[in-house]
Amino acid sequence: MSGFVYKWTDSSNGMYYIGSHKGTPDDGYIGSGTWFSNAYKARPESFVRQILYIGEHFVELEGFILQELNARLDDKSYNLTNRASEIPESKKYSEERKKKWSKERAGKGNAMYGKNHSEESKRKISINKTKHIYFCEHTSKKYNSIGDLALDLGISKSYAYTMCNGHDRNKYGITKVEKK
Repeated sequence: MSGFVYKWTDSSNGMYYIGSHKGTPDDGYIGSGTWFSNAYKARPESFVRQILYIGEHFVELEGFILQELNARLDDKSYNLTNRASEIPESKKYSEERKKKWSKERAGKGNAMYGKNHSEESKRKISINKTKHIYFCEHTSKKYNSIGDLALDLGISKSYAYTMCNGHDRNKYGITKVEKK
């Protein structure tokens, strides 16, 4: 399995994106990062790509570079994680294994199976869920839940929470606003 590691540089603001891809540099692959993809789509003429490596260890090298640069916390980086974007074949799970896991967690295998919330508990959950609205500078939208915001951005809810609460670099400008 051979691939390459690349670096895109945005000449409009000096930001960069590092990624890897199984394939060749001339196969037309651009990149898959959410924030990078949005910026690239908006102004592709501002981006210049540099090939950093070609070979079979492309995934490992991408991860190493991202960690060394701590790209996730670098204000000039479009990368949202310090992990390689492609998953090596050895780390992928078969469809058969995924189906088995799904069956194990269905029905009685699910930790919440057979549990019912009282009406009071349901009311408290409902109140807690509507306590805040979230604003994202990146999309210029308001969201009724962190889940909706995360889904729109293509990130996990936990990552959106960590950015919103100041525990991670807030690349999207996510703020929590109390409902009145």
